[in-house]
Amino acid sequence: YEMTYQDVEWHKEDGHLIERRVLDHVAGDSKEDLLRGHLLTPIAPTSIYMIKKSLFERTEGFGEGPTGQDWHLMLRCIEAGGKIGYMPGVYVWQYLHDGERLSLGKNKIQGERERHEYVKAYEYLLDAKEVRYVEFRHNAVLMFACARSGMFVQALVYGGRAFGVSPCLCIKEAAKYVRSKK
Repeated sequence: YEMTYQDVEWHKEDGHLIERRVLDHVAGDSKEDLLRGHLLTPIAPTSIYMIKKSLFERTEGFGEGPTGQDWHLMLRCIEAGGKIGYMPGVYVWQYLHDGERLSLGKNKIQGERERHEYVKAYEYLLDAKEVRYVEFRHNAVLMFACARSGMFVQALVYGGRAFGVSPCLCIKEAAKYVRSKK
């Protein structure tokens, strides 16, 4: 492989588990499998990547943006035809500190909106159910970003949009999120 990715855990500074994300959703390691998987549920954050310098140099690297540089890097590595594989398990714990972070607030909201525009350009690869999931997930991410930033009215608006896209997905993903915290 030229690049591998793994599952991830986010912990508070005191070690308390916040969330565990298992990234076993990609059907295979072909370019199309990786692209579809990355569009549906991002293969990120950066801390889960191991990448050969030669592949990194075939891309534009991280690029610029308010957030989501890791998402764009993975997209460019897939588009560059990198041989990318999944390593099941958590080998890196990511600690989230209190206070300002790129992944919070207006940066996160702007970055998610920009990332979603990129995803829309690839919707031709997805079936109707997958497009609905992408729309649901986009609104759910914005709901969480707004809630974490104290923007509760906007969080309710995005939560309502997510529910409007698919009430079933709201229930299913809420249950999955609760299980990931255990």
